[in-house]
Amino acid sequence: LTAPPQPLLERYTSNSFSNTERIEGAFTSAFDLSIYSNLPKAPDGTYTASLCVESTANAEHVLQSTLISPSGAPFAFSVYAKAGARSQIFIQFLGAGGLNRLVVFDLSLGTYSDITSTFPAPGVEMVPVGDGWYRCCVYNTALLFTGRIGLYNGGTSYTGDGNSGAYLWGLQFESNPTATSYIPSIQAFTSRASSAYFTNSLGRLALAATNVARTNYTGSDLTIAPKLLLEKAATNLIIRSTSMQL
Repeated sequence: LTAPPQPLLERYTSNSFSNTERIEGAFTSAFDLSIYSNLPKAPDGTYTASLCVESTANAEHVLQSTLISPSGAPFAFSVYAKAGARSQIFIQFLGAGGLNRLVVFDLSLGTYSDITSTFPAPGVEMVPVGDGWYRCCVYNTALLFTGRIGLYNGGTSYTGDGNSGAYLWGLQFESNPTATSYIPSIQAFTSRASSAYFTNSLGRLALAATNVARTNYTGSDLTIAPKLLLEKAATNLIIRSTSMQL
């Protein structure tokens, strides 16, 4: 961090995934895998990462979606991952004609193994980003294929314990030979401005602005992960409640 900053110049691209910070919303299918959102701190400092927990089945514990690379152009598929009770994940591409690409990432050692590669133009990167997180990137060329992310324990299929898993955040699929900086694509919501207070990240009472959720902190210990504050509708029957004058 002592080196002078440099301008970041990148090729124009877009992230084809939606809901990239809610893993369960980004993929179309989940098999023998439960997703728990907003548990650990993500690489950007927010509590938006997901814990992916295996079932007790003897099966693959995996998420998958059908992906399309325009005109079969080179593409980059990436995700931020951190070890939980499971320290290995895999990224796999399955295409027509038996094409198969399987890469296993060890999130404890910071290493990867290119297990199977019948896709053209293969490439892999694993970049540490701090606090045990890695950006896991796989590059290939294909037109239509199935993209998969799953837990790995000696193989893609194994008997789970119903408790173990790993953390994921920040999916990205782009038509580019290599991964560019993360482009978030989050689901928006609309709300009215809050008329009730919550405890903000500074430990102070605050009112939420329009379209901003009440992310409530524990005032006595701001290091505890905040939680979304949801309450039953109610009305204060005391008028001028902030004034002690009659």
